[in-house]
Amino acid sequence: MAAKGIKTEQAQWLEDVRVIDSDRVVNRNTQRLLQALKADPLSIREITKLLSLEPGLSAKLLMICNSSFFGFPREVAHIEEAVVILGALKLSNIVYSSVIMMPTQDIEHKKYILHSLMTAMFCRVIAQQAGLRSEVPFTAGLFHILPVIVNYQPGISRLLSATVLRTSVTQMMENINLPTSVIQAAEGLYNPNDTKPDSICLRMAFDLSIIAMGKNYAAFSHIINLEHDFNRLQMSPKTLAGLLKATRTEQNEIIKLVG
Repeated sequence: MAAKGIKTEQAQWLEDVRVIDSDRVVNRNTQRLLQALKADPLSIREITKLLSLEPGLSAKLLMICNSSFFGFPREVAHIEEAVVILGALKLSNIVYSSVIMMPTQDIEHKKYILHSLMTAMFCRVIAQQAGLRSEVPFTAGLFHILPVIVNYQPGISRLLSATVLRTSVTQMMENINLPTSVIQAAEGLYNPNDTKPDSICLRMAFDLSIIAMGKNYAAFSHIINLEHDFNRLQMSPKTLAGLLKATRTEQNEIIKLVG
């Protein structure tokens, strides 16, 4: 009976995820902003106008800009300045990060938000260390448990089988029109035989996030297969230990951002 009850809950949770309006995840103005950031040439005036329509988002973007999470060399005082200084790609990453940072007072809910931001950060530094472009793994790292964050329920951990996570992530990423490459990288998180570099990078970042957070902050406890994956990217345990140490400031800043 207990197993049947869990399966029923999983099925209902997946159905709830499936019918979530994409506007609830990324509202229309933010969607327009992300589209404007893809334009060539970039219209600073249009981007600034869209940001002015959402002062809450602008304030959150400035907060993220001025944290060491992104490691910018100087303080950004105005959102217009951020548009000029950061460029489209970095600003898009910050907008995506703001989507993950949902307001909540639930400690367990915060752990999932923290895990997503931490995993994205490790995706970036691992990709850079391995000589890979970081855009795809970074975005996949941010959104790899997005349904859990958006459709959070107390005690959600009992629903988090690999199959449930993979199915829900694919559905939600498709609904908010994330690139196929990002969706495939996120799906590769749940397939240890996936040898795409972006998927390997995400799996390693997922594991490093668990290690970095420890039992007090980690949303998950199961390490996937870290040793096998760092061999695939030709990275040594010493290098990974160095990444954990070198990103300590960023790790602490992420904890502060989530609150």
